[in-house]
Amino acid sequence: MSSQTSRQADCEYVIVGSGAGGGTLAARLAEAGRTVVLLEAGGDPKALAGGDPADPAGNRLPDDYNVPVFHAFASENEAMKWYFLVLHYGSDERQKRDPKYSEDWNGQPVNGVLYPRAGTRGGCTARNAMITVYPHNADWDYIAQLTGDRSWSAQNMRAYFERMEDCRHRLPYRMLRMLGLNPTRHGWGGMAPDRKGHPHLRPR
Repeated sequence: MSSQTSRQADCEYVIVGSGAGGGTLAARLAEAGRTVVLLEAGGDPKALAGGDPADPAGNRLPDDYNVPVFHAFASENEAMKWYFLVLHYGSDERQKRDPKYSEDWNGQPVNGVLYPRAGTRGGCTARNAMITVYPHNADWDYIAQLTGDRSWSAQNMRAYFERMEDCRHRLPYRMLRMLGLNPTRHGWGGMAPDRKGHPHLRPR
């Protein structure tokens, strides 16, 4: 005979994956006073050891993680890379036309399109070039059309970007914002500072 003991969970939410989606969702729930467990398959990129194409046998961490201009190396660092080969299309013919398609990978048949992810704390944000690229409005509106949910519209999603951004490179408009005017629709007090790049400061 077996007896079952009912135990109450010590959290309200379990979030799987600590990337841009999971990490943000877990943080927002915690800020709202919820109890959350955040699960991540990878380790701490500042504590891991792994080589990349520049030094396959060596250890390029934490530099590949810490230095934004090394983001291409971080994408292929053995300690963080997590590659999937997926059936991305319904047609084999279309699948094989994708430039990331492979019939085999490391000697194994895969018949898949490469879908590179990151297995580490922070997920794919660990390969961050620290470049802000705002999605095209048509992309948001297309999602809204596909889902039938107007909350995905470009107009609505821009408000979330404004909450996140702290624009530091358009001083005259920052001053206009103090008067309640914001023709640029940048954000001015969010958690993510945004500055112009300075090419003369790039590594030589």
